[in-house]
Amino acid sequence: MSGCRINNNPSGSERGMPGPFPGRVIEVKHTGSVVDNKVLRGPVHDMIAAGMSFLTSSDDSVTAWRSMFERGDIVGIKVNSVGRPLAISNYAVIHEIIDGLKSVGVRPADIIVFDRHETNWAEAKYEENLPDNIQKETATDSLNQLEIKGFDPDVYVHMEVIDFINCDPKDDRTRRSHLSTIVSKKINKLINVPVLKDHIASGITGALKNLSHGLVNNVRRSHCTPETNICGMFIPTICALQPIREKTVLNIMDGLIGVYQNGPHAQIDSPYTWPYRSLLFSTDPVAMDRIEWDIIDAKRMSMNLFPVAKAGQVGVNESGEEAISLRQPNHVIIVGGLGLGIADLETINLRKISLA
Repeated sequence: MSGCRINNNPSGSERGMPGPFPGRVIEVKHTGSVVDNKVLRGPVHDMIAAGMSFLTSSDDSVTAWRSMFERGDIVGIKVNSVGRPLAISNYAVIHEIIDGLKSVGVRPADIIVFDRHETNWAEAKYEENLPDNIQKETATDSLNQLEIKGFDPDVYVHMEVIDFINCDPKDDRTRRSHLSTIVSKKINKLINVPVLKDHIASGITGALKNLSHGLVNNVRRSHCTPETNICGMFIPTICALQPIREKTVLNIMDGLIGVYQNGPHAQIDSPYTWPYRSLLFSTDPVAMDRIEWDIIDAKRMSMNLFPVAKAGQVGVNESGEEAISLRQPNHVIIVGGLGLGIADLETINLRKISLA
């Protein structure tokens, strides 16, 4: 059950998930994009231009951006800063997205780069590494999962699941996750920029989880103990919230540096990151995550690890590091079943582009 005001902004709702290209995923690789764990903006520029052009079947990147955005749009760019400092939505990627929006008349003041939590944002150093003339925001600086400041009291999902370790079950707030006012009130279109990573609870953390756990409060309840992991239910329920599904018009996955084990965090000395040197593009977050799932599993198997669906505390926990009981990314299949994208690999149209 959810509570939600009607979204009367048609410019966002005409697109939304799965968008005009359901099942289409473009993967652009550039071997020179990452050198010694440093991302180079020149190759990223070429990757963004190619990815947008192939995704939209456009002759050039400006035409591609114009097919989705126009002057007057208020565009939110949802970054992922949890994997700071190494595996975050890279500054170079965000700069190129901003330039793409500006190329079709979107004003810098109408661009909001944001994340959910101030601590992650600050440690990822977005404030000092992004342009000054755009808006940069976080939904909350509070560690209190039930804090409503920065979140919309009228737009929420109600689920009979609580963080019973830290919360009083008599408090009805424990059953609600409210949407960030950045999404509900400030923007009409959302660009989702997840990072290619595995996750100790949900198996993978891609486009869908960057929306579900990045746009609402009270997310700890989805995996508050190793035995009560319900990410497979929580992620689909949040992603189906009306403003999220209607306003998310583009997903660009940062696969420049990926995480294949013990995610979502990635310290500089993490043994579980690798330079994948790719960006993925789709209007369909389900298809994108299904491809990500295969990419991560292929890397894990090359490192003699079991696929994410078999790993976990009660699965095959050969490293002794998996804290959560089940890690199968069934949320991808469930969201596909809701009609918000294509989860069937046989139906997904993956096109791989190599620039160098």
